Amino acid sequence: MTQGCSVIDDDLSTCARDLELNIEVKMHTKLDLQLDQQLNSNADNPVRRIIYNQLADIFTDHAHDINVTVFEENSSNIAHNIDDVIDSNQSTYPISLRMANYDALALANLDDNAVVNYVSKDNHGQAMIEIPTADVSSQRTGLFAARKHLTITGETSQTIQMTLTQINSAVSLIIDAQNISRDNVEVFVQGTASGFMMADSVFLFDKQITTRADLPIDATPRFAAPDDNNTQPNVNANLCFTAVTLPSSDTEISQGCYYKIIINTTNADATVTHTELSVPEQLPAGRLKIIKTQMQSDGRVLPTENTNIGVTVKLDWNDGGQHDVEL
Repeated sequence: MTQGCSVIDDDLSTCARDLELNIEVKMHTKLDLQLDQQLNSNADNPVRRIIYNQLADIFTDHAHDINVTVFEENSSNIAHNIDDVIDSNQSTYPISLRMANYDALALANLDDNAVVNYVSKDNHGQAMIEIPTADVSSQRTGLFAARKHLTITGETSQTIQMTLTQINSAVSLIIDAQNISRDNVEVFVQGTASGFMMADSVFLFDKQITTRADLPIDATPRFAAPDDNNTQPNVNANLCFTAVTLPSSDTEISQGCYYKIIINTTNADATVTHTELSVPEQLPAGRLKIIKTQMQSDGRVLPTENTNIGVTVKLDWNDGGQHDVEL
């Protein structure tokens, strides 16, 4: 018998039912598998190791923090809210709801992501992930989200399952840099989503977002003397830039292009070469795209494997288009 209700004459639909809400964070495609699909030769091993270290904490089934809000159906009245630090991929919460219909929204790993804001989270129809500024740094957490319609029945026990899936993505640009210093190359990703509507599960593209790619110190070229057999040891000879962003649109932003990668190279004579790579395929949520390139003597960067990528180059580019990113 539910507390506060009689089994005779009372309308049990007004009584609170005890149930369990099970929250699970789930990856659709593991990082190891995505790396295996795109970096499948022994020569790729140094780069594979670097990208794995960059993204292991992004593409993971691990949630640090969780926010769950249960709304009354067709309303912004909050029936239950959970804010918790779980440091796990799963957590179960006992909650009480009266017999009715509800809509729940869940978001994981927001606390340490300084790029996005969770706005209007007390309003079911308006709750959204928002990137508030146009020029941003790479995201530092894997964002996971879910929505679910709940129907609470008169069953004596009921378990509600909410499975959160990843809503951000990553792009890695590998540059055979021809001994160019790491301080002379900047990489940006442009054309990805600016927000995500939680209730509709729809990405927003209401402003142009430019994301500065990271270049960790271990993602720069390292060379070593040949071994006794006069063969080059397994070391990294590339620059490995990575940007964690929201996904691209499922429609082209220009002909044959879903998003762009921008590379600015400062040459020895202090001129700047501006290269734009137009990527002809979507960047879906939860996925990693790796693009291999080579830098030419004049600073331009050209794809080495995917010849469908469009290339636009501006030599002696002025810095009027420089992106100042808030870190």
